Amino acid sequence: MSKKWLIGIILAMFAVVLVACSDSAEETEENNDTETEEEAAEEGSEESAEEQATPQPDLEDVPDVVAEVNGEEITKEEFTEVYEIQFDRAVQQGQITIDSDQENFKTQLAESLIAQELIKQAVNDSEVSVSDEELEESFVELAQSNGLETKEDFLTAVEGQGMTEEEATEQVKLQVKVDKFVAEEAGDLEPTEEELVETYEELKKEHEESENEQELPGYEEAKTIIADQLRKENEARAYQNIVETLREEADVTINL
Repeated sequence: MSKKWLIGIILAMFAVVLVACSDSAEETEENNDTETEEEAAEEGSEESAEEQATPQPDLEDVPDVVAEVNGEEITKEEFTEVYEIQFDRAVQQGQITIDSDQENFKTQLAESLIAQELIKQAVNDSEVSVSDEELEESFVELAQSNGLETKEDFLTAVEGQGMTEEEATEQVKLQVKVDKFVAEEAGDLEPTEEELVETYEELKKEHEESENEQELPGYEEAKTIIADQLRKENEARAYQNIVETLREEADVTINL
């Protein structure tokens, strides 16, 4: 499997960010100011046509209960909320066009929500717990990963998106439980030194074959990034394996 995506991550982590000169920005602003009313009207017409051609989520045929998982319902309201977010993201990434059939996308999302419900039920049935210290650490990590400094900054941000502090806390606590549950079920997810070296050698070979002029960092510099990505791959595989096992033993009905 090609690891060009991982090469890109490593190079990006060590790349020098170049900022465009302010003169160029000023020149662009002046050009915009000289745009005629006729050009603006034409642009507005083009934008209107583009909006009409933008795919819209089709949710008319979605039933009130999308699926049932061991007696727990996944409602149309829950499905719609997630569907609209994922749909917009898929449109932006070019995965959905005006001619796309949305039925397959709906089925995939339903399966994803079923997987989440299965994991949630398994976690709630387990003895996994979360300490106050672990919860605080998770809030700090979330804040920093979103470019914020403190837990309070993060809570203010999510409240601006319509989520209360209590709801955010419950969501974070559940995610910490899920992470601990998956780790306990899967065992050690840390990549070995041998795996790290092997992956780096593969990256080095692919990078040389690509004739990319940017120099790949040495092993010690790239090691942390590679370890993080391999750990995420291991976690994803473990999660999928657990979901498949739970699904085999579960009573699941999809109404789409």
